[in-house]
Amino acid sequence: VTKPSLYRSFPSKDELAASYLRQYDLEFWARFDEAVAAHPGDPRAQIVAFLTRIGKRTQKPDYRGCGMT
Repeated sequence: VTKPSLYRSFPSKDELAASYLRQYDLEFWARFDEAVAAHPGDPRAQIVAFLTRIGKRTQKPDYRGCGMT
């Protein structure tokens, strides 16, 4: 993607970064909510499910780290 292509959709670098982080936040909470829904009433199982999924994600060859960092 070229710079002009990006800036047709985003007025600034700050807005591009903010848009990425908003989407990242939505996806984070969707994954968390899935783990909670899979184990209603069992907070320990919810956390284990969430962290297990994160652990599996980090093992993928194309994993590039946490988007927040």
